Amino acid sequence: MSSTRGSVHASGAQKSKPLGLRVRLAFASAGFSYGIIRNGINWFLLLYYSQVLGLSASLAGTALAIALGVDAISDPLVGRWSDRFHSRLGRRHPFLYFSIIPIGLLYFLVWAPPLELLSQWGLFTYLLLLSIALRLSLTLFIVPLNALVPELTSDYDERTALMNCRVSSQYFFDGLMRAGGYVEAGAIGGALAMLGILVAAAGTHPEIPRLRRAPAKEAEGVRGALAEYGETLSDGAVLALVSYGVIGAVAIGGAQVLWVYVQAYYWEFNSSQLSWMMVTQLIAAVLALVLTPVFANRRDKKPLLIWASIASIAIYGWPLVLRSLDLFLPNEHPLLFPLMLVNAVVALVFEVITFTITYSMMAEVVEARELMTGRREEGVLASLQTFVEKASSGLGALVGGVALDWIRFPTQVDVGNVPMEAVFRLGLVYGPVLMLIYFAALVPLIFYRIDRKTHLENLAKLRE
Repeated sequence: MSSTRGSVHASGAQKSKPLGLRVRLAFASAGFSYGIIRNGINWFLLLYYSQVLGLSASLAGTALAIALGVDAISDPLVGRWSDRFHSRLGRRHPFLYFSIIPIGLLYFLVWAPPLELLSQWGLFTYLLLLSIALRLSLTLFIVPLNALVPELTSDYDERTALMNCRVSSQYFFDGLMRAGGYVEAGAIGGALAMLGILVAAAGTHPEIPRLRRAPAKEAEGVRGALAEYGETLSDGAVLALVSYGVIGAVAIGGAQVLWVYVQAYYWEFNSSQLSWMMVTQLIAAVLALVLTPVFANRRDKKPLLIWASIASIAIYGWPLVLRSLDLFLPNEHPLLFPLMLVNAVVALVFEVITFTITYSMMAEVVEARELMTGRREEGVLASLQTFVEKASSGLGALVGGVALDWIRFPTQVDVGNVPMEAVFRLGLVYGPVLMLIYFAALVPLIFYRIDRKTHLENLAKLRE
């Protein structure tokens, strides 16, 4: 059976069998595991190695950025590999099961370097190698997992609902784990991540018989594979989403890395207040899980993504813009902290929605590409979107590390002892600069033209 005919049969099967609670819980469990790993890499790894272990912020940021460069190669390779993988467990599940132990072990080790054996460059090398290995293991899990979405359902709204379970759960457990220690949280987080991946794989395991099988093996060289990659990346819809994601990753990743510095040194929140700020992510994740279907149901995704992006970055940045103009509440004002709590919750709700909608929009590209090429590229397309999400940590670490060195932010210093010039520049980078970068990310979305009507037309053509 040709790939196109196979897609016709699969599309019909997908529509006749709506997804159940088991599958949604499996994706929520996947988000739980991914949130733990993402939490550590995005929010605290740069801080831990530079402020606690004493590694230069630029060196730490460079190590994490190099690991991201490896992702740029490994993600599409794994995506294509899973598209064409032959096994009795189907195309995706062997990767899910294989990734369980490496992810848990490597996540612990990255937080427990043998400091007594490492010099400054030795610590840099350790971070570099462990980050690369951890990211490769994470790729083996998250790319095939995301590739399951367009296989499990072709419904426009159901795909959004499925990704909403994964992304909201990811943000929920991201915030839940942020209060832990470093080495201890590495051990506990690694164990919990392994459990979550196992639940995700087992929860979607019964769906294997109705998933697509890999196409017949073909003798294809490197040149042919590269040609297919280039053809996929040159697609207008793919290029639009990838460009939006990469540019946005610079802003989002930089903000994630600098978040701790801003809360502690710019707003001067104490440890108790910081704990409450971490709780905002739990609240926002729950609200996003409820509100995303309300916003997305029966609406086109592209306008929703644009407005959610604008709302997220504007709500994040307006206090810092006003503070830079000396028009905002002073740090000692009693209303500052509750105002910033509410502001963080609302901004995070829209941030979760943007990630959910972006993943769902990439799923619609699968059928559009199939009409053009006759190939199903779930894995390749999922790898591009996954790479974009992981880019927020690598690019963010690089941007954050360079920014901290540029503003001459001191290391191992108490709140109140940082020069005012460094604090002001920190707010300038975290607020207006990152806001402008994020707004620039919206421009490429002009070239994404798959709406609800277009998707339904593509499905109808495939059935014909």
